[in-house]
Amino acid sequence: FGNNINDSGMIAGAADVAGDTGAHAIVWNQGTVQDLTPYDNITAWGIDINNQNQVVGSCGSVDPDPADGPPVDTMECPCYAVLWQNGQTTFLNDVVPAGWNLLLGLAINDKGEILARGAFNGGQLGTVLLKPIHKHQSVTPSAASPAERSSAYTGPRAIVRDHVIEEG
Repeated sequence: FGNNINDSGMIAGAADVAGDTGAHAIVWNQGTVQDLTPYDNITAWGIDINNQNQVVGSCGSVDPDPADGPPVDTMECPCYAVLWQNGQTTFLNDVVPAGWNLLLGLAINDKGEILARGAFNGGQLGTVLLKPIHKHQSVTPSAASPAERSSAYTGPRAIVRDHVIEEG
């Protein structure tokens, strides 16, 4: 299925793949399908795509009950919010402060800002905004994640929730 489309006509979605028990996140581009899912036997969905061809979505376990529907329609948690860009898969929990559990990437704009569903320290599930921190911006080293300390990743790192920005 197709979920969202960017200005170039590229569509983010998911597809069942013959010989695999899970579904794969995909990008459809003028009749060509690119498989974004890094592993077999998981379920992954591409939910949104921006004009930089960055895709957000979710990865989770394969639902073992066929009565629930095909893999493209069902996912068993634990689930993880994911960003796919430049051939790389980034689990968003790896680039935000400890304590966050991001389950689903909902949307991404052309600035790379991501809306995601998640919770902090097991609290109530809500929607958060992840804002990119670029290499020229400073991050407190003691609070920085391994990805931030390496400065190799310039994707989402700050979380905006209830009008408070937590950088880590």
